[in-house]
Amino acid sequence: MARGGWFAPAPEILPMILHPASRILMWLFFALFLPWLHLTALSTITLLQLPLLLTLGRSSFIKQLRRMRWLLLSIFLIYALATPGENLVEVLGVFSPTREGVGAGAMQAWRLGLLLAGLALLLAATPGKQLLSGMYTLLQPWGWLGATRDRIAARIWLTLYYAEQAIHLKPGAWRDKLRQALFAEGDHEHPVSFEVVPLARPDWLMLVLTLTVLGGLAL
Repeated sequence: MARGGWFAPAPEILPMILHPASRILMWLFFALFLPWLHLTALSTITLLQLPLLLTLGRSSFIKQLRRMRWLLLSIFLIYALATPGENLVEVLGVFSPTREGVGAGAMQAWRLGLLLAGLALLLAATPGKQLLSGMYTLLQPWGWLGATRDRIAARIWLTLYYAEQAIHLKPGAWRDKLRQALFAEGDHEHPVSFEVVPLARPDWLMLVLTLTVLGGLAL
């Protein structure tokens, strides 16, 4: 909660170039426009992301690629085998991937890779409490509808936290972790303090610039 609840805003205001909520929105805008971006735009974004990934989010991006490798492979194979066109290997007949399908599958896998790269940069540039602050700010419309946004933010944060923890568990260890959570004694509260501030003019300018650039690339 903002005050007197699970989450209490920190008394100090940490300096931030961009509000965490605007960073999250920029990534969401990127995800929405990504399906309409083609070769030139994808190449431009790749060149822009590469130096940032090498300096900020390389380890996070590599971990995400490892987790998503089967999905990436599945997307590529589905497009390669199901898209009509010229057979790539004639001797395979109907079981051959098509040239058009291979191209389409590679493009879709490329788009997903760029989306993961953007997420890695977002997480690298936005520490846990800032990410929670951004989610809390973006959930403000739910508060107008009568929903308790601090509880929604708490659940989203806990889901992300435990999902991240589960990745590092050994095979089968998740059962013990789940059993401990289900049969834990007592009700322990761990208050979390984070900064809650409104979006400033630079945030709005950056959001408008992001929409303008992405719209231009999509066209």
